[in-house]
Amino acid sequence: MYLFIAVGFAVVSAFGAYRGKYGWRLTEWALGFAAFFYLLPWLGPRRRENVQVDDGGVIVVTDRGRDQVRWAEVTRARIITTSAGPWGEDVFFVLESAEGKSCVIPHDAAVRTKLLDEMQARLAGVDDRKVIQAMGSTSKGDFVIWELTATS
Repeated sequence: MYLFIAVGFAVVSAFGAYRGKYGWRLTEWALGFAAFFYLLPWLGPRRRENVQVDDGGVIVVTDRGRDQVRWAEVTRARIITTSAGPWGEDVFFVLESAEGKSCVIPHDAAVRTKLLDEMQARLAGVDDRKVIQAMGSTSKGDFVIWELTATS
């Protein structure tokens, strides 16, 4: 929001400077603030999860602890989307087991570990249409892309 305010202020002050009402210094300051607010999300430390995807299953280690779901235990796979993008993580893969265990994998980590490829190879019947729908979502959503059935 501050980014848009700074850009708007820069545009308004540029018109005033162009018309000779005041100098360009105010516009330069506003553009500087706009650049700062644009770069702000990348200036701080980024939280990075340690995600391991292997033959056994998925392990996610964060500063909050360690979560693990074995492939044989997975009963449901979902994609949760938020409206945090583009400055924040807005897509999360969730693997759930019948025992109540789950792993939440941010999209960035899922791409690094090729999680979707592993899911498609190990969980027969992953709904690719739901994956595409989730990846195109820009608002809050919950997409079940695979669920264990009696025939799975």
